[in-house]
Amino acid sequence: GQKNRARAMKIHTGSWFEKTLSFPQFQMFHDKSVREKALDVSSVQDDLMGMKCHSFQWYLDRFSYIYRDGGVLPHEVFQLE
Repeated sequence: GQKNRARAMKIHTGSWFEKTLSFPQFQMFHDKSVREKALDVSSVQDDLMGMKCHSFQWYLDRFSYIYRDGGVLPHEVFQLE
């Protein structure tokens, strides 16, 4: 469900996770105390660090010629319904 999706986003996007919380389907995690209790990913993050995985930001920077220069990431994002 949404909890697993939110956990996956938190694990793989790092500081970009805050952007995830702006989407309506993740509004249940806006409260910090709920978020900390429900989305504890510390054990998985330790595993990723042990495997020397790069952060999401690293991939955006490394492949900026695709994401930024290629226009894949827009400068502004709007959530219209």
